Amino acid sequence: MTVKDRDSGSGGRTTCNLTDGRGSFRLSPVLLFAGGAAGAKSAVYLVSTARRLDREAAGELAVTVGCHDGGRPPLRSEATFGVSVLDENDNAPRFGRAAYSVNVQENSSVPRLPILRVAATDPDLGRNAEVPVSRHTHTHTPV
Repeated sequence: MTVKDRDSGSGGRTTCNLTDGRGSFRLSPVLLFAGGAAGAKSAVYLVSTARRLDREAAGELAVTVGCHDGGRPPLRSEATFGVSVLDENDNAPRFGRAAYSVNVQENSSVPRLPILRVAATDPDLGRNAEVPVSRHTHTHTPV
């Protein structure tokens, strides 16, 4: 993020800080320099994450940066920008029940009769939320 102030002297020196970001971000000065049109001063700041972001907790975040100059009286300005948190495959699918069980009568006369419905969900988005299904046939053999 670049901040410019066209004033000269202390009125052109800017200081910036985060005024809102809910503890998710940090602001660090990277480069401070003078020059340009009429002695304008500029500052470059880096906005970075301060903690791990979780799309399932908040998919969109707002960051507000406030800056003031060194003039008398000091002048202040704010800018707010949005951050979209991209999804990562960080959640395992969850079944509706911990265990499923079904009894089927021997020699059932209706082929392909549905006998059990299983549901699973995944709070991720898009392809990360897809729950592939496979079936495994298990035959119980008495001892």
